[in-house]
Amino acid sequence: MKNGTMTVGDVADLVGVSVRTLHHWEDVGLIAPASRSATGYRLYDATDVDRIHQILVYRETGMQLSDIAEVMTNRTNANGAQGSPGPTALEHLARQRQLLMDRIARLQEMVLAVDTMMEKKKMGIQLSPEEQVEVFGTEWDPNWENEARETWDDQQVW
Repeated sequence: MKNGTMTVGDVADLVGVSVRTLHHWEDVGLIAPASRSATGYRLYDATDVDRIHQILVYRETGMQLSDIAEVMTNRTNANGAQGSPGPTALEHLARQRQLLMDRIARLQEMVLAVDTMMEKKKMGIQLSPEEQVEVFGTEWDPNWENEARETWDDQQVW
């Protein structure tokens, strides 16, 4: 860290994302470097890195970038009207914790479903599609398709 700042490459290495990701997040308004060097390089400070970590946790919960931007920049009051700007760090952490706990619960349900399917396969039982739906449930989040498109749209895999 030089003068309390790091280059985009240093920050990318530090937090485990690509430089391209940080540039994209800047393009969509999620993060902005604290300053720029005399030669125009992006320079990030500790506050920027903290914000990047908040973004990473929200991404881990499955939240889309547009929703993350909204959550990180707006706070509404009980009536849904615009309140004071931005949640506090503690509010972010509390929300992120709840989102992660919800995701963990869903993943635990999925593990139980896979265990059930494995048990049936070992017993030589082929479940009908209807029976499989009973095991796995019918929950489908349409945002999953949008997130996949956002992540892989420019790649052959999509």
